[in-house]
Amino acid sequence: MLVRSVLLLPAAAVAAAVVFLTHASPVLAQGYPDKPIRLVIPFPAGGGADATVRGLVETMGPKLGQKFIIDPRPGGGGVISIQHVMAQPPDGYTLVNLTNSGAVRSAMPNPPFDIRKDLAGVAPINWTPLYVAVNTAKVPSTTLKQLVEYARVHPGTLNFGSYGMGSLAHLMIEFLGQQTGIKITHVPYNGEAANAAALIRGDSDAAIGSLLSLQPQVATGKIRLVSTTTAKRSPFAPDAPGMGESGIPDFDIATYSLLAAPAGTPREILQKVNEALNASLKDKSLTEYFAKLGSIPAGGTLEFTNDFIRKEVALYGKIITEGKLDLN
Repeated sequence: MLVRSVLLLPAAAVAAAVVFLTHASPVLAQGYPDKPIRLVIPFPAGGGADATVRGLVETMGPKLGQKFIIDPRPGGGGVISIQHVMAQPPDGYTLVNLTNSGAVRSAMPNPPFDIRKDLAGVAPINWTPLYVAVNTAKVPSTTLKQLVEYARVHPGTLNFGSYGMGSLAHLMIEFLGQQTGIKITHVPYNGEAANAAALIRGDSDAAIGSLLSLQPQVATGKIRLVSTTTAKRSPFAPDAPGMGESGIPDFDIATYSLLAAPAGTPREILQKVNEALNASLKDKSLTEYFAKLGSIPAGGTLEFTNDFIRKEVALYGKIITEGKLDLN
């Protein structure tokens, strides 16, 4: 309708319309934000995602001059929250805390959405490494290299626990097998607490989980961290080698929170939010707050963020395809 209307206008009016369309986004951005911003999170209030964004918005809100309203919309491993945000006007007033699950879902054979097309990345908020741990009574390995050799000597006998079928930990276990050639039996549990409890009992020989869930039993000696899931060592568990040191240089995966908006949100608005987020991540109080959560401040440009999203979906798609995983 806009194109047809423009064609019927006199030449001077057409020129004015073109100028308006060309400069509409900057004009919108100049007044943005003039009301509170809603930040949708994919998990219930009180969890790690909730804690992350609540710490962020306390610092970021004043930089934008507006309050944030936290809107938890749990369910479907992030599907409900993402689909809700996709349906909102692309005006910068509805954002979403995107986690790895969005990329995993997008990488499935019949995805409910494609975050590469349906969302616009703003910037990563933080990175949180996961850890490979073993039950010390069942597995003598003290490093991931030793664990891989143990698996080669005992093919098909290593039970590896995760916190759910199709979870990031599940894909990491599959990727570990693909990268090293060892045979692993994946055992999914219903959540992080159940995964850690199974490892402590010895129902699983090894597991991938968060420091929050594993650390209490590491202190007792019942389980041992043999590696972090990132290329380099984590500052929160410096005795656990990184994947690079463990001989798997292409394995560099962490959980993350990442701010995104509906596709079509004007770049000028995305840039304003990006700048406020990056400035917030330099605040010492926020850095210390994230450290208590076992996470590292992230940040980055719009270009970096959207390139990262594309690489995430490609990586998980490759793991799913090569492992012939049926996750739908």
